[in-house]
Amino acid sequence: MLDAQLLSDMLNDAGIDVTLMGAYLSGAAGEIPVDQGPSLWLINSDQDKAARTLIHQWEQQENLYEQPWICPHCTQKLEVQFTQCWQCGHQREEKE
Repeated sequence: MLDAQLLSDMLNDAGIDVTLMGAYLSGAAGEIPVDQGPSLWLINSDQDKAARTLIHQWEQQENLYEQPWICPHCTQKLEVQFTQCWQCGHQREEKE
């Protein structure tokens, strides 16, 4: 759900009109059959290529860092979501 909302916001910010459908279906799980999560619906099909390009770029960025990292400056172990060492302030280096 969170990824779908982030993508929706990112696309809308880029001027690509999308609607997030099924965002709250998980709250009804057990009461009604829920076989699908949230989905993004494109309002203007002419924006399909631009939307796919942005989503692909977002996926590449999301997969850039998959493991916790160790700061090369102070050897502090940090979780994957941190881009800066909280102990010494050293920036995580870009993965190649």
